[in-house]
Amino acid sequence: MAHAHRSALWRGDSSGRLESFGVGGRTQRSELLALSDTRDLSDLGDANTRVATIAEIFVDQADLRGLFPLIYRIGLDAVAEALDEGCLRDPDWVKRFEIAFASRYLDNLHRHLGEDKTTPPWTAVYGRVDDGTATIATVLPAALNAHLISDLPEALHTSDVRAYHIVDFFTLSRVIWQTAPDTIVAIKDCYGTDLSPLYNGPFQIRAVSSLRGRVPSSREQLFHNITAMAFARGRAMANPLARPLIRTQIASRSRMLSVAADQLVSLSQLRLGV
Repeated sequence: MAHAHRSALWRGDSSGRLESFGVGGRTQRSELLALSDTRDLSDLGDANTRVATIAEIFVDQADLRGLFPLIYRIGLDAVAEALDEGCLRDPDWVKRFEIAFASRYLDNLHRHLGEDKTTPPWTAVYGRVDDGTATIATVLPAALNAHLISDLPEALHTSDVRAYHIVDFFTLSRVIWQTAPDTIVAIKDCYGTDLSPLYNGPFQIRAVSSLRGRVPSSREQLFHNITAMAFARGRAMANPLARPLIRTQIASRSRMLSVAADQLVSLSQLRLGV
């Protein structure tokens, strides 16, 4: 069912002229709808091209919805390079997993553009765009929450992940983390914001303590801890009896991280350089 309110992409005047938050006109919206339609998604190269094009469209309009696909495109490039170099033991599974992973982002974007229902974590991202409260410090953490906490274990489950895939999965985790320097440069060039604090800054224990458990010693360790938990949950969802509980746990952790990120913003501790 479509949202009751109009998306930012559908704000128009009485003449019917379409205005938008960042994306101008029906042409861009139509192209974005086609790019995000996963029904004809063919392979990993296709997914990579779509994400890159989506990023380009949003970035050209200085639209904050381009933050995530810009970062994601860099990660997909790195995965493609690792596949080309023969760094992965089961390339067929890696491709299947990465297509399932990309499909979740694309499908939620498609639903957002079409004013259909998105998953709650992506609603938290696009809702900020719709109500005009979007900033880099709010949109980016929300998008990473949706991608890593919610979409990652679901994509692992969809790809029929097995225990022996753990080697390839942690290779991917390391490959993605190593894209940090390129990500920092790309965001600085396109949005004028320095993401270095996101990757290298010290932990603010007051807010992070709400996540419970031991506080990681570095941002890199935190990233790998998150991906390891996603792998465990993706594997656990193979059991249909456990699946509802696992999904409840994922939703709970996603909400908890969203609250923690909001706390960091309100405390002015999630500051990204300009």
